[in-house]
Amino acid sequence: MQVIGKSSTLSNFNLINIFDPFQYYFVFNTRIPLWNNKNARCIFFSRLKPEPLINIYGDRAKSADDFLPSGTLGYVKSENYMGKIIAKFKGTPLPHKKSVCVFFVATSIEKNYRPAYVEMIKKIYPQTTTVLINNYTDLNKEIRKKKCDGTFYAAKSNYLEAYEYLVTFAEKGPSATGFHDIYLEKEIQKSQEIDQPDLRAKAYHHIIDYIKNQCLMYPLFTMPYDMAYVRNSFNATGIGEGAVNEYSLINVKLK
Repeated sequence: MQVIGKSSTLSNFNLINIFDPFQYYFVFNTRIPLWNNKNARCIFFSRLKPEPLINIYGDRAKSADDFLPSGTLGYVKSENYMGKIIAKFKGTPLPHKKSVCVFFVATSIEKNYRPAYVEMIKKIYPQTTTVLINNYTDLNKEIRKKKCDGTFYAAKSNYLEAYEYLVTFAEKGPSATGFHDIYLEKEIQKSQEIDQPDLRAKAYHHIIDYIKNQCLMYPLFTMPYDMAYVRNSFNATGIGEGAVNEYSLINVKLK
């Protein structure tokens, strides 16, 4: 729950930070002919500057230092995750495009924050319009039908596993990005046959490097914690120590 403004009622609750990381992305729609070209995508990514966007979230957000949020199996900290892409393409002329359209997944990007996302894109292509997708389950269908250039959305893993961020590329046929690569599909499927966590994490990062070099998804920032308000009259033992969806309410007791 997000509370806007102040209320005396909040004194009746304890605010608990719960480790439940969300990763926010900009994802290309490679069905658009221009963005079917890897170099064009990489040039665009070299111009993206998410820092002002991150600042509007204040202390709740931090820069993404990997494709995955920290705490997820497969995560490898990098001081500048997109650094090599930026260095390689920053001097290359931007592909010509009169206007750009971006999708917002309504359940991921709160209404009050959307103008900041648009402003980030306008720094690259001043003529930018938006389309709202209200139903996450129809994401692939909506992207295919309405033909915007890219999508802003947030993703998480209930089990803190990289697979849940990669599964879209393991599907048969084009993913929500419009991109399909049989090699990538097979590598993701093979990773699920690895039992040892350290070896599976290594396989995940090999896959992530491949996706990064294709310039398909730009990890903008991480929101490490969700917030819960627990009434003062209750003890909620252990809340915040694991994924909130796995917390058992049997642990909640009256004081």
